[in-house]
Amino acid sequence: MPNNDTPHRNRKWVLEQWTQDVVVASWLRWHEKISVHQAQLVHALLQNCGATAGEQVLDLGCGPGAVALSLSETVGTDGEVVTTDISPGIVESLKDRAAALDVENIDVVVAESEELPFDSEQFDLVTSLLTPMYFVTVSRSFAEIRRVLRGDGRVCLMAWGMPEQGDYFETCVLPFLQRSNLDAPPPEAPSPFRFAPPGLMTGELVKAGFVDVTERRFVLPMSWPGSPEELWRHLYETCVGFRPIFDSLSRDSFEEAYAESMASLAGRYDGTSTVNSVEIVLGIGRKV
Repeated sequence: MPNNDTPHRNRKWVLEQWTQDVVVASWLRWHEKISVHQAQLVHALLQNCGATAGEQVLDLGCGPGAVALSLSETVGTDGEVVTTDISPGIVESLKDRAAALDVENIDVVVAESEELPFDSEQFDLVTSLLTPMYFVTVSRSFAEIRRVLRGDGRVCLMAWGMPEQGDYFETCVLPFLQRSNLDAPPPEAPSPFRFAPPGLMTGELVKAGFVDVTERRFVLPMSWPGSPEELWRHLYETCVGFRPIFDSLSRDSFEEAYAESMASLAGRYDGTSTVNSVEIVLGIGRKV
């Protein structure tokens, strides 16, 4: 049962984990390969969000910027994309990248989803790729999303789906999880599979006042342009939600789990890329 201190503790954890210098450095080091790895996920979000030319779009949790940069092309010079991240280092990196690409219709801002620094009814569309799982307080974040949307504005959020659908988590995480004694996180805690079960994200959207709410699930390929060892190293360095599982193991248990993971991934490596599949869930709704 959450108490009054739960949001504070959750916020502290999210900020500490996702703004660490070592984590930010890892994201910046891997960003080109992450963009390839998540290309099909980005495509699915773009295909389902319905962005059109001239719109004002807010993208929450920009990461390497693949979604924001793609949206900037879609909305064109008559539109604008505002994208946020809680990490100043990530924000500055994307600003530099956008400038180098001569992209002028992107504004990158340090912000938290629970208190968005934007006017009410400022945007036509709000998107987010693999960030909603780490919203500190879901109800407050969804209320803020609704506040900044114009009348009839839309929301399109992506999160990880069920881990047993597809083989990405089965090969990369399950060998470690099976050897870990960590308890499952409470439902209200930020965690990778917070919205995985059917109906959870859409239920929160309905409670926030959105209408025409739909859930869409896809099992998509994720192609890492490198070896299984490199894929797993990137996962460990950048996906901090799984780090407690990995770090909970003894050295012997870790080595056993790692060997099992590499054996499972070996058949998915063609000498150039390591290809897995993963389920994602989209929560889509409209403001009235």
